[in-house]
Amino acid sequence: MKLIIQFIKFWLCLLLLAAPFSGKCQRAITLNTDLKKIAERSSNTSWIYFIENSNLPADQIFITHPIEFGLSPSDEMRLMSTNEDDMTGLTRQKFKQFHSEIPVHGGSVMLFSKNGIALKAKGSIIQNLPTPQSGIIAEAHAIETAVQIMPGTDYLWLDEQRVERSQQRKNDPAETFQPKED
Repeated sequence: MKLIIQFIKFWLCLLLLAAPFSGKCQRAITLNTDLKKIAERSSNTSWIYFIENSNLPADQIFITHPIEFGLSPSDEMRLMSTNEDDMTGLTRQKFKQFHSEIPVHGGSVMLFSKNGIALKAKGSIIQNLPTPQSGIIAEAHAIETAVQIMPGTDYLWLDEQRVERSQQRKNDPAETFQPKED
């Protein structure tokens, strides 16, 4: 029973945390007015190319230019992996978007650089995300919601005779079989 309650609490918290994240998901980085100062899009591709001679350090680009990429103060692009191609001299860095320390589904950018200077990027950044609400809910509310969504209708704590027998057997009048937090 404890495992079921923990499972239900987990899913309820997950739903509460995910609900506010209904931001606009874009398949390509938005080339807004600010980003046009440092990058341009070539034809109909989803790649953006950084303006020549801009000399933007690849590992610092999201720190030094968050507004250009549409990142809010609560957003962060974290470096997840780096791969270098010895033949071309290109470095590929994969960044993942976090909002208030929570990973953002669909928010990732692949950045290509050479000698540490950003050349081009492709990916998506989710913008205008609200501040997440606390995922803490009251125990009684969690149990009530769990009982409502569970497919069963015959719960042990509803059988008065079984509860009474258990109380007598355990010599514990407080025994109710009601779900409770550990």
